[in-house]
Amino acid sequence: MKEDKEQTGNYKKLIGKKASAGSGKTFSLVLRYLQLLSEHNPSPEVLGSIIAITFTNKASAEMKERILRYLKEIAFETDFAKKVLIEKTNLTPEKAQKWIDIIINHYFDFQVRTIDSLLLSIFKGFSFELGIKPDSRVSFNEKKVFETVFEDLFTELAKEKSPIKTFWEKAIETFLIYDEKGGFYPENKLKKLFVEELLPKVAFHSNKEFLRVPEEIKKEFSNKTSQIMDIYKKLYSELENKFGGKGGNIFKNLKNPYEITWEGLINWEEKESFFLENITPLKEIKDLLEELKKLSYDIKELYLNQFCYVKIEGYYDILKELCKKIDEKVKEEGLLLGSQHWTTLILNSIEKNLFPSLVYAYFGRKFKHFLIDEFQDTSRQHWNTLKYLIEEVLASEKESSLFVVGDPKQAIYAWRGGDWEIYHELFNKTELFFPCLAKEEIVEETLCKNYRSHPKLVEFFNKVFEFFSKEELLKKKLITTNARKGYKQSIVEYLMPSFSEPIKDEFIQNLTKTFKDHFQESVLKEENECCVIKCFEILGKDKEDILEVLKKRFLEEVKKEWEDSIKAHKNKTIAVLVRKNDEAEEISKWLFEEKIPVITENALRISICPKVKALISLLRLIENPEEELFAYGVLAGGILKNLYPEFPENEKQLQEQWIECKHDFLKKINSFLEEVKKEIPSLEPYEILWCIITKLNIKLENEPFIERLFELVHLYSCENGPSISGFLKFWDQGGAKEKLGIPENIKAVRVLTIYKAKGLEFDTVFLPFTNWYMDNPVIFELIEEDNKIALVHLGDTKKLPEELKILKARYVLKNRQEMLHLFYVALTRAKEKLFIFFPNSSEKGKNLSLLMQALIKEALKEFQKGKDCEVSFLSYKD
Repeated sequence: MKEDKEQTGNYKKLIGKKASAGSGKTFSLVLRYLQLLSEHNPSPEVLGSIIAITFTNKASAEMKERILRYLKEIAFETDFAKKVLIEKTNLTPEKAQKWIDIIINHYFDFQVRTIDSLLLSIFKGFSFELGIKPDSRVSFNEKKVFETVFEDLFTELAKEKSPIKTFWEKAIETFLIYDEKGGFYPENKLKKLFVEELLPKVAFHSNKEFLRVPEEIKKEFSNKTSQIMDIYKKLYSELENKFGGKGGNIFKNLKNPYEITWEGLINWEEKESFFLENITPLKEIKDLLEELKKLSYDIKELYLNQFCYVKIEGYYDILKELCKKIDEKVKEEGLLLGSQHWTTLILNSIEKNLFPSLVYAYFGRKFKHFLIDEFQDTSRQHWNTLKYLIEEVLASEKESSLFVVGDPKQAIYAWRGGDWEIYHELFNKTELFFPCLAKEEIVEETLCKNYRSHPKLVEFFNKVFEFFSKEELLKKKLITTNARKGYKQSIVEYLMPSFSEPIKDEFIQNLTKTFKDHFQESVLKEENECCVIKCFEILGKDKEDILEVLKKRFLEEVKKEWEDSIKAHKNKTIAVLVRKNDEAEEISKWLFEEKIPVITENALRISICPKVKALISLLRLIENPEEELFAYGVLAGGILKNLYPEFPENEKQLQEQWIECKHDFLKKINSFLEEVKKEIPSLEPYEILWCIITKLNIKLENEPFIERLFELVHLYSCENGPSISGFLKFWDQGGAKEKLGIPENIKAVRVLTIYKAKGLEFDTVFLPFTNWYMDNPVIFELIEEDNKIALVHLGDTKKLPEELKILKARYVLKNRQEMLHLFYVALTRAKEKLFIFFPNSSEKGKNLSLLMQALIKEALKEFQKGKDCEVSFLSYKD
C-alpha cells in the first residue's frame, strides 16, 4: 500500500493523521479503510478483520454510508473516482464491485462501530466470571440509579436502630461543619453533592478501600481545634472586659465566637497585622495571642499535610454503603451503567490477572487492523482497556496496524473523560504503549490543507491561533485586555496570573504543543463568494443592558443574512453556535419573535415554542385560577394578543406593565377561560385546547409545534384518560422534552451547541455569546494509592499542601485550554461568513471574551482584506 510502505518496504503499523479543522479527517479515515480492502481478495473474513471505531452511532452510520458510496463511485467510474479515489485507494472498479457484494451479503462483518459497543463486546467475554448477566441491559442514565439508591438509603435516618443512621449523621455533620454548607434543609444539597459529584467518582471503585487518616492524627486534630476555639473565646472575653463599649472598631472586625469556625482561625498571617495595629495588649491578652498564633500554625500544618485529604472523610462510610447498594441493584436488575462501569470491571479483572488473555486472544484472532476516529476525545479509561487488545494484535500479526486520526486543538470533551494528552503520548512515548513496535514502523503526518473555508477565513484562523503556537508570543506579546482601563497583559498573565512559574511553563508547553500545527493552506479558489468577518463589541451598564444591545445587533445581522439567502434562492446554511443549552433556548426565542424558522437541539422540543408554553399555562390556570404566575406565562406567550390588542407585545413590555395592569390582565384571561369552560364543561384537555385555538383562529397546519402538542394530549388521553391534572403531571415529568419531527434539509437557521457542531460546517456562522468565565471551581478529585482511594476537596488553594495546589492548578489550566479548543472549533465551522459578538460587562471574573477580542483585533491589524473580503470590528452600546 503506497502510503504505508516506504521505499525500504517496511510495513507501517502505527499511523497517525493530525487533522486540523476542514482538512479531510473523515475522508482520510475512509481512504485508509478502502486501501486496506484493496490489499486483499474480497472475502467476509477480511471484511471482519478491519474495524473502524467511532464515538457516536451517528458517526458510525455516516462512515458506513461514505465507504459504500465511494465503493459505488469507483465501481461506476465517476469523475471523482477517476480523478481521486482510484489512484488513492488502488481499487479497480471490478474489485470495488466485489467488495460491495461482500458488504451487502455479510453486513454483520462490516465492522464500523462505536468504542462503547466494542468494549461492551469485550466485557461480555468476562461477564460469567464477574457474575454479570450476559444479557444485561445497558443504561447511560447513571444519575437516575444513583438518585434511587440515595433516596432509599436516606430513609434509614428515620429508623432508630439502623446502623446506617450513624453513617448519615456523620455525613451530615461533615456537610454542615467541615464542608461548611448551610441551610435548614440540607437534603437536596446533600443529594446533589452525592449524586452529581461524589458517586460518579467512586461508584465504580467499590473493590477498593478508602484511604483514611490514622485515628491518632484525627484525635490530635480534634483536640487542637477545640483548644483554638476555647482560646479565641477567652480572647474575645478579655477584649470585651478591656474595651467594653469603646472598642467598636475592634469588634466590628472580629467575629463573635459563636459565628467563627476553626478554619477561620488558622490563617494567622491574615489576622496578626490587625491585632498589632488595633490592640495594645495587656499581659493576659498578649499571652492568649501567642497561644492562638502557635496553635494556628500547628493546626495549619496538620491540616495541610493530612487533614485536607480527608476533609470529607465523614462521607466515606455512607459512600461505601451507597456503592454496595449500587452493585446489588446492578446485579439484581441486570444493569450496566454507562461505559465507565464495564470498562472499570474489565480493568479490575486485568489488574488481578483474571482470564483476560483468553478473551483478548479471541478478539485478536478476529481483528487485524484498527482505525480510530476523533482520537483526541478518547478517555484514559477507554484507551487503557483497548490498548491490551491492540498490542496483542500488533505483536502477533505481521501485517496489522493501528490508524488514528485526531486533532488535539479540537479536544472539547475533557468534562466527560476525553484526554488529548494520549495522542501526544502515543507518538512520543510509543514504547510505553507498544514496546513491540520499531521506529520505522511508526509514521505521523499533519494534514495541512483546508478544504472547507474561504481562503481569507483560513488566513484569519492562522493569524488568530498563531498566538497560542509560540512561546515568545504567549509570554511577551502584550495585548489590551481592558481598553477602558488601559490594561495591557501577556496572554500567559491573563490566563494564569496567580500560578507558579513551573506550572506556567508546563501550561505553555502543552498549549504550544497542541497549536504548533495550526497553520493551514486553503485549497478553495477565491472566486464568486465574498468572505465576511464581522466582530461586534457590545458594551452596556449591566448584564441586562448588554443583553438587550446584543439581541438588537444580533437580530439585525441574522435577518439580513436570512433575507439575502431567501432572495438568492441558494441553499445556504446559517448556524448560531452557543456553549450552553439555555443560551440556545434564548436565541431560539429571539428568532421565533422575528418569525425566522429555527431548528436547534432543543428548539425541536415543543416546549420551546412560546404559543405552546402559553397553552400549557392556560391549562394550568384552569386547574389553579388564582395562580398569577400562570397568567404571566399566558401573556408572555402572546397567544391572546389578537383577541385583546391592549395586551403587551413582548415580555419586556409585560414586565413594565405587570404590576400596574395585572388585575385587568387577570380579569380578561379568566373571562376568556370561563367562556371556554362553558362550551367544554367536561374539561377534557384535548377538547379544551381545540376550543381555545378555534376561538383564537389558530390553524394547526401553520403551527407544527401546537400540532405536536395535540398529538401528545391525544395519546396521553387514550392511554391514561382525559385529565388536565394528569396531563400536566406527564408534561412536567418529561412530556415537555418531546420533539418535533423536522427533516434535516429544511430551510431554517440552525442553533446548536459547539459540542454538537463539531465535525459539521456551515456557510455562515454566528457566535453570539463569548463571555465564557474562567472561574476556578471547587472540585473533588479522586486520589489512588496502593489500591486505596481518597477523595480530596480542592477548595481554597491557600489551605492546600503543595502537591494538591499543583493538582488543582493542572485541573484549572486544562479547563482553560479546553475553552481555547472550544473557541477554535466554533470559529472553524464557518465556510464563508463569520459573525462574532463580544458582550463585555463589568462582572467579576476573568472573561475569555476579552482575551479573544484582543487577539482578534491584533490579528486583523495584519490582515489583508482584498476585494473578496469584508472585515469590520464595531463597538455598540445603548
